Amino acid sequence: NMNSASGRVLSSGMLQLEISNDPEERLFVFDKSEEHLRKRSNKGGNEIMLPFVKEWELTIVENEVNMRVVMKNGTKRERDLVLPLPPE
Repeated sequence: NMNSASGRVLSSGMLQLEISNDPEERLFVFDKSEEHLRKRSNKGGNEIMLPFVKEWELTIVENEVNMRVVMKNGTKRERDLVLPLPPE
């Protein structure tokens, strides 16, 4: 997230990040697939970031994204990310 050039929530369960200074100019999408959170690239690739996820929800207020996860065993996790502000 520290290297993000831009980011946006595409839906309540999908986050897109563009990485600054990436020589391949990739866009990364984070979403839930069956029971895993995964990271996909528009240039190909699919990586499991967090296994055994039952629920994942994203909410955004201005440039802050709140991620809530419920694991299959019932454990709840929450994290806030600060996205870069869009250029004026």
